[in-house]
Amino acid sequence: MGKKGNTAVILLVILIGAVCGVGLLMGINNAVNSAISPLNAKLAEIERAQKSIEMKLNTQGGSNNNLYPYLSAIQSQLAQLQNKIGSNGFGGGQQPQPQQPPAEDMNKVYTIPEGVSPILGNRNAPVTIVEFSDFQCPFCARFYSAIKDVMAAYPGRVRVMVKNFPLPFHPNARPAAKLAMAANEQGKFQGMMEALLANG
Repeated sequence: MGKKGNTAVILLVILIGAVCGVGLLMGINNAVNSAISPLNAKLAEIERAQKSIEMKLNTQGGSNNNLYPYLSAIQSQLAQLQNKIGSNGFGGGQQPQPQQPPAEDMNKVYTIPEGVSPILGNRNAPVTIVEFSDFQCPFCARFYSAIKDVMAAYPGRVRVMVKNFPLPFHPNARPAAKLAMAANEQGKFQGMMEALLANG
């Protein structure tokens, strides 16, 4: 496998990392939007009440001073909600923009220590693919199929180093990683990995 093949493998690994990163950012954005939604609803309710009171004041020419305490209380609640929303970084109820990942240096060579990582294929193969895997992730399951195809196309020349990367929004990913590592200690990692990925 030449320089182009190594570059393709590195690009594939970077692509998987980017997909997982985007999924994580989308999950965080959805959680923030869910948390701020009740505040926006309360703010809209207070604004409607304030407009109703202002209309009553305008139609009565300001002669009825009994409405002013209510208006003052509503304006105070409105200010508190606007401050709360603003202090959370949402400036006036605007939705947060997800951060863009930093630009990748496609010429950078990464050194990733093997440690206790399971190895699939020939341990002395000249090409190493490092897979960061979450056993509950459907995209990781699809990627594993491509990995098997690469290993079959280049027998003995490609090895796969598997790094556990359980995502926080997959509740079964961490226990699955522990189970896979226990199977690795018995020399049965690949079979366990395939079973976990097949069943999510």
